[in-house]
Amino acid sequence: MYAFLGRFVARRWWLVILLWVLAAVAINPKCQRWAGFKITPTWDEVTKDGDLAYLPARMTSVRGQKLYGEAFPENKSRSEIVVVLERDGGLKQEDLDFAHEIGDYFDVEKAAMADWTAENKRPDQRLAAVEVMRPARNIEPSKSSAEDLVGAKLMSPDHEAVLVVCSLEHEFIAIDSAHVLGTVRGKVGEMQTAAEKRAENPLPAGLNWGLSGSAAVGGDTLIESDKSIKNVHLATGVLVLLILLVVYRAPILVFVPLITIGISVIVAKDLTAWLTQLGTVPGFSWFHFEIFMTSEIFIFIILFGSGTDFCLFL
Repeated sequence: MYAFLGRFVARRWWLVILLWVLAAVAINPKCQRWAGFKITPTWDEVTKDGDLAYLPARMTSVRGQKLYGEAFPENKSRSEIVVVLERDGGLKQEDLDFAHEIGDYFDVEKAAMADWTAENKRPDQRLAAVEVMRPARNIEPSKSSAEDLVGAKLMSPDHEAVLVVCSLEHEFIAIDSAHVLGTVRGKVGEMQTAAEKRAENPLPAGLNWGLSGSAAVGGDTLIESDKSIKNVHLATGVLVLLILLVVYRAPILVFVPLITIGISVIVAKDLTAWLTQLGTVPGFSWFHFEIFMTSEIFIFIILFGSGTDFCLFL
């Protein structure tokens, strides 16, 4: 098989190159728009975001999420970010005031989210806040009201830690979680610095804070995944380059398989994006194919790995 393929490529190299170039141009969304039509969607248009979004509708977890939404339509919370305030030896009243200042910030974001939703606009660069829970306003809450009762539950029994909980509309592993994590981390840091600089009733030193909750876990996961993808791309490219240099021992010749593999990655990525739309074609309604945001890394690694091997075989 390899002998036949090698002879075909060697004798019809111009045809092979022409077919690959035509395929890369024909399936590319940008080239299609330039030509006045669009068949292939872009990668960002079809990739799914979230921990359940890419699963088929028949899956139990997706069905359960749908039933939950139907039973509790007013509750849109899917994840939460939690600000934890802690002081060794016990919190001070100023610490609780700072906790409520953080809660007020979340409330502003909640109101902005409601305005965006009412106008049917996508809340870009906004926290998709749907509910905010604060600790009690005093170290010893009266528990006479529902707010005080809930607030008391957000304070540790030894009064050394409190929680400010903000429920969010997006799933915990969604891309928005990374944005939320960075935004809240920066905002709380700014608020603490401003509180410590205030002349009146300054925030005492020694208050520690951190972020927790499912959105924080998802945000950290996505941030580190993005770093891993970049490192994998770099490491894969360097290793392939070194292997080809050792095998071919001709620097200029190395670029032939690299260009070949690069074009194959572009074609494969566009073809994968197009396959997500195949289910909309009459007669193919049974075909269900979804891709996740990070699926790109598998295309890159598999094609660079197998592409290097096949180039060496040829």
